[in-house]
Amino acid sequence: MIKRSLLASSITLAIMQTATAAPLAPIDARGMGMGGTGVASAKLAHAPQYNPALLSTAHEDDDFAIVFPQIGVNFADEDEFIDTIDELDSGEYAEDEFGNPESLIDHFSTVTTDLSDGLDDLTNAIDALDAAVQSANAADIEARSNDLETQLTSFRNTTTDLKDTTFDLTSELDKLSGSGLRVNGGVNGAIAIPSKKFGAAISFGGQVFASGRTIFSPEDQSLINAYADGVDEYVGLTQAHVANTNELSRVLQLPNSPEKPALVAAAGTAVQESQTALDTYVKNADGSSGDNGDATDNIITITGSGVTVDENPELTSQAQVVAIAIAELGLTLSREFEIAGHSEAIGITPKLQQVIAYDYTGSLEE
Repeated sequence: MIKRSLLASSITLAIMQTATAAPLAPIDARGMGMGGTGVASAKLAHAPQYNPALLSTAHEDDDFAIVFPQIGVNFADEDEFIDTIDELDSGEYAEDEFGNPESLIDHFSTVTTDLSDGLDDLTNAIDALDAAVQSANAADIEARSNDLETQLTSFRNTTTDLKDTTFDLTSELDKLSGSGLRVNGGVNGAIAIPSKKFGAAISFGGQVFASGRTIFSPEDQSLINAYADGVDEYVGLTQAHVANTNELSRVLQLPNSPEKPALVAAAGTAVQESQTALDTYVKNADGSSGDNGDATDNIITITGSGVTVDENPELTSQAQVVAIAIAELGLTLSREFEIAGHSEAIGITPKLQQVIAYDYTGSLEE
């Protein structure tokens, strides 16, 4: 069946929104609640994070400020990633043969299993018809041809469900492509002593900013759609084979005449050509031509020479994750100056920082 890693790896690796660095905003619940402000309105203990000059703009009765520890997490699902995952994995898409609810991804596995089983039944009916053709028994050919048409009718019901399911699956995976979740988190602390003459603070902190995305490739979309495309073409070849064998049965039952041998030969040639087309269209995973072998658990894909049954296709969809971790220790100094009759506060925060960057792009199969 199609690899469930396409979904499972999307959930595991695409745990962030986009593969771009998030804004390096301080972890501060008050600032977040005010829309990310803080340059002019931050509390004294947050001055090292927002604006060191705030230490020299404090009230006279402000002696010191301390924050330890301050922990925060910022989580965003801006592209409805979770809702799309729920649609893929909820049991509301269909019911199995026992009436149990199935998710979209599970139903895809079910319908492709039914498809493989139906393909085996179809091939067996084709083999029975070919055996009847070899016997040149018109009545037997007609009976086996009717059996094959019955199998085709049943098989078409499976392919109709398959087309609907693959369309819904690729649509949902397209929604996931390029989307995900964003997570920022951190811990920090500070001790601040405000003063118009000499304000000072020492601060420490550690933050992680991470983002990522899944990239559902056109090749994987084609791989999923190849089920329906390949089966449609195989059904078309089977229908042509049925028509040719019906014609052979008809001419075999004609009264003897000078023209009958030529008609039988022409019909026989047409049957042989359509049989050859079917024999060479379905291939085993190793590339050898012939019957479809044990293809029950394999994937059908389109190749230049027809349908290839491949048990372990190479998925090309990717997960991309970018993260940055920052650990810092800072010393903040500030002072108020009289400049042109105006009081101006100036502050600096030299920091010792360690920055670790992480950038990963890999296949969803890994």
